[in-house]
Amino acid sequence: MLAATREGNLRRTSRSPRALSVLRLLKPQPKNH
Repeated sequence: MLAATREGNLRRTSRSPRALSVLRLLKPQPKNH
């Protein structure tokens, strides 16, 4: 349940800049930006 809620929150905040930070922590992408 918690995982589903987290995914839902991430999707809802996918527009917020904070979501990007969270996504970075969850999925650390290489410095290719």
